[in-house]
Amino acid sequence: MSLPLMRALRVHVAELIGTFALVFVGCGTIAVGKVDALGVALAFGITISVMWYAVGHISGGQFNPAVSIGLARAVADLVPSRFRRSGSRGRTRFR
Repeated sequence: MSLPLMRALRVHVAELIGTFALVFVGCGTIAVGKVDALGVALAFGITISVMWYAVGHISGGQFNPAVSIGLARAVADLVPSRFRRSGSRGRTRFR
């Protein structure tokens, strides 16, 4: 693997872990239903803080799923053509 590809993969995995933790803990707190608005706010805030300290130095601390998908789309050109699906030209298509 080339160095830019490994760097992009590392960033994406860090984004995926941070986004998963944010959605799992934050939405899980809401789904439990026994927590008031302050508890939900603390769950989201503490999760963002922990993930920022854990993987923020890798991905820049951005854990918004829309940004993660946009970042994946932006670096799709770094993937060598032998790893792309056959028939795709230029950028990889997400379905």
